[in-house]
Amino acid sequence: MFMGLAAMGLGAIFFFVTAMSFYWKRATKWGAFWTVVYGTIATLAGGYFVFTKKVLGMATMEFILLGGCFILFFFVSLMTKPPSEELLKRLFEGKD
Repeated sequence: MFMGLAAMGLGAIFFFVTAMSFYWKRATKWGAFWTVVYGTIATLAGGYFVFTKKVLGMATMEFILLGGCFILFFFVSLMTKPPSEELLKRLFEGKD
């Protein structure tokens, strides 16, 4: 059962950190970093509240994970310095 929650946590983290980073040029390393930190902590805390305390359900935890990762990834990326034009040209060359 905890493996299901761990898979949800990893899915929420890596959807934003990998998949969204491939398509959004404004993504930053700090947005990715804090998304991983939040997702890890939320997954561990969620395991405690879902399985030990039984105050949250799995579906609620999925919304907390996805919503938190979304907010952190996008807002931290927007608040930090964007990647350099040189780096963007190397990463996204020929994709415009």
